[in-house]
Amino acid sequence: MNPFFEFMHFLHGEMERPTMYGWYHLLCLGILFLGTFLICYFAKDSSQKRFRLILGISWGVFLVFELYKQLVMSFEYDGANSYFEYNWYYLPFQFCSTPFYILPFLAFFPNKGKVSSFVYDSFLAFAGSFMFFAGIGVMFYPATVFVGKIGINIQTMVHHGMMVLLGAFIAVHERKKFDLHLIWKGIFPFLALCVIAITLNESLYGRVDGNVNMFFLSPHYACELPVLSSFQGKVPYPVFLLLYVVGFSAVGFAAFGVLYGANRLILHFEKNKEA
Repeated sequence: MNPFFEFMHFLHGEMERPTMYGWYHLLCLGILFLGTFLICYFAKDSSQKRFRLILGISWGVFLVFELYKQLVMSFEYDGANSYFEYNWYYLPFQFCSTPFYILPFLAFFPNKGKVSSFVYDSFLAFAGSFMFFAGIGVMFYPATVFVGKIGINIQTMVHHGMMVLLGAFIAVHERKKFDLHLIWKGIFPFLALCVIAITLNESLYGRVDGNVNMFFLSPHYACELPVLSSFQGKVPYPVFLLLYVVGFSAVGFAAFGVLYGANRLILHFEKNKEA
């Protein structure tokens, strides 16, 4: 076995699959709560340059861990040799992959002019609603993400935990802009990403190995999302899509409302402190 394959074998280190609210899950939740509090408290008034730097570094962390995941999930070990076989099911365009595509706009793109400001605000709203909710959903219900591989369990908790942490941090840092007029802008990135996911599902269906079911929107494979899975096959596909959009929008807006309420409290305390 050559050195690269030996390295891949090492990355497949195994552990007993964690259980929901077992020691590993509770440890990750504790780290998440502490990390979210610390960054929101100490970095909430960061300069725009530092704010963007934090988001840029975070994006790099997401990419490194995703590269690790793609390598581990693409190499199999038969007891003697490792071999590469890519499963398109793991193509990083699920809903929880959205930080890869959202953060660059917030970290690197200029925020000047009407168009760029609208794009920036849209991704800002998306991060503080849809991305934030998706991270919370997995962190508190990780039934399908825990596996028997040490590295993957670390990767999934870091990835989804950062979605929660950054969603809260972005909302708190931009708290003066984070009002009820902003929430509607988050729907535009969400709809655009759904269109791309549907396009990928249909263009890759039957042409590659693995169940290509980006955003779990494909009519060809079972939806794995709670509640929505009970509607698949029982209603026409356009109705299923409508339920998907309405359902995700509702929980995204609810998540936005939580952060909006937290920001109102912060601004209230800051105003009283100044007085």
